[in-house]
This record gives sequence, structure tokens and C-alpha cells, in this order.
Amino acid sequence: MKRLKGKARSLLRHALSIAVSAALLAFVLAGADFEQFSRTLRAVRPAWLLLAGALLVAADLLMALKCWALRRSMSVRGTIMSYFRMRFFSLLPGGNITGEAARLMYLRGMTDGYVATTLMIIDKQTQMIPQQTLCLIGLALAGARGHWIFFGLSGFTLCWALLVPGSLLLSPARRAALRIAAWLGRLRFRWGAVAAEEIRLLCGACESLAAQRGTVAAHLLLGLASDLLTIGAQALIGHALGFSIALTDWLWINGIVSIAMCLPFSVGGIGLREGAMTSLLSLFGVQRSAAMLLPLTVSSLILLKGLGEGAVEAIAAHRVKRRKKDKKI
Repeated sequence: MKRLKGKARSLLRHALSIAVSAALLAFVLAGADFEQFSRTLRAVRPAWLLLAGALLVAADLLMALKCWALRRSMSVRGTIMSYFRMRFFSLLPGGNITGEAARLMYLRGMTDGYVATTLMIIDKQTQMIPQQTLCLIGLALAGARGHWIFFGLSGFTLCWALLVPGSLLLSPARRAALRIAAWLGRLRFRWGAVAAEEIRLLCGACESLAAQRGTVAAHLLLGLASDLLTIGAQALIGHALGFSIALTDWLWINGIVSIAMCLPFSVGGIGLREGAMTSLLSLFGVQRSAAMLLPLTVSSLILLKGLGEGAVEAIAAHRVKRRKKDKKI
């Protein structure tokens, strides 16, 4: 019975992901001038798209190394393959949840399960720190309408990233968190004991990181470099499509779109990216038919990149299995 309920929930989540992506894409494509759409697309030079794709792949490599920097005892190759697996499975219904679960399973093969979970939490939360810092810098330097809305959204996201687990790098915050864990541990409910254990593990990981300032700095700098490469790829695609948008504006556009992409129900972020970016580009007077081309191009490149990275990870996993079989023989 429990299995049937679990399968039903999984199917419902997948169906909701597909429905959200389809609805958002339909909204973005509604009222588009497909003649202008086709005309703009034909004028794009393939070389610009290849370069943008290369920047996105480089950004993924830095994102994988960002996690490895937290625990250098793990294999560099394995950490990269785990990220490639996540990017591939993120293309399936369930979006980020599916991808993160696939990556966590891979990381558990290289380190303890609780350590892998803690690394995932820290890696995900701290990524918002450089990302939203760039966003706020871009908003401060740019002159877009609705600044106060974007400032509030980005500022809240940055504060949340600094709060968990950023604030746990400070000993007073860790002591307060451990008190909460002790209180949860005294509850009779099972989830209380589980939550208490997770908090203790997270505090322990943050305590060890607090003594390694160089590791924390390297982790954040790798995330910053990855974000800059992603922004560079978007700017290149925009240039290829004929958009004249300042780099400072791309800083905050990327940050706000990234917040929208955090919503769990989508297929690889498809629909969320298109809806958010098309709406933001309209603030610069970009016509809807042309504006939707940029996120659609980015999504296409991410789709191709995800399939390529998934193929690389599958081939690498197959080779590892063959080597193990050969050794047994």
C-alpha cells in the first residue's frame, strides 16, 4: 500500500512538472510573431552559439569543482561525473529534485551518506551567495523599472543563503542551532530525531569548514566564476540575437531568473526560464517574439549539454564496471 502511495505521489509530481512547463511555454509563445522569430533565428551565427555552449560546459565544470573543494578526499573525476548525472536527470520531470537525488546517490558511492547530504545542502545554499551578490550589484548599477521588487526578492534570497548554512560558520549560530536540535531530539515524533541529527551533522560540517577559510573562499570563488561564465554565455546569445543589453543588466537578469528556476515543479526548468527571462527582457523594450528566442536558445543548449553530459557519465560508469569485471577475472 505504501509503495502504491509513493508511486502515485511520484506520478502526480511528474505530471505537475510537465503541466507547469507546458503551461508556461504556451504563455510565452502566445501572440508571438513567428515570421520575425524565424527571421531573427536565421541571422544567428552558429559560431556564437558554439562559444556560448562551451562557456556553459565550463560553468558546469566549475560548479562540480565547487563541491569537490569542500571535501578534497573525493575523486575529482567522480565529483564531475556526479554533477553531469545531476544535469542529465534534471531534464526529466521533477526538475531539480530528480537531479539532486541522482547526484546524491552518486556521491554516496564516494563518501558517507550523511556527509554527501551535508555537502549537497552546503553546495546548494552557498551558490546563492555569489549569484545574488552579483544580482544586487547589477541592480545597484542598472536603471531598470521595478527595482524595489527585484531588490527585495534578491536580498531575501541572499539573506536566506547566508542564514542556512552561511550563518552556521559562526560559532554563536551553531550553538543556537544545536540547542534547537537538542529540543527536537526530545520530541517523541520520529521526524524530530531525524531533523535533530541532520542539524547536528550540518553544524559539524560547518564547524570544520569555519576553521578552513581558504576552502570556503575557494568554494565561493568557484561559484562566482561559474556564474560569470553563465552570464557571459547569455550575453553572447543576446548579442547574436541582436540585443543591446549592458553587462550590469545581465548580472541581475541572471540572478532573478535563477530564483525563478528554484521552483521545484518543472521539467529541467523549461517554462520557468522562458517565462521569467521573456518578462524581464520586455523591460528593455525587446519585442516578445525576439525576447523568447534567448531563453529558448539557452534551454536548447542546456538540453544538448545535459544529454551530452549524461552520455559522458554513462560511458564513464560503463568503463568502471568493465574494469571491475576484468579485475575479478
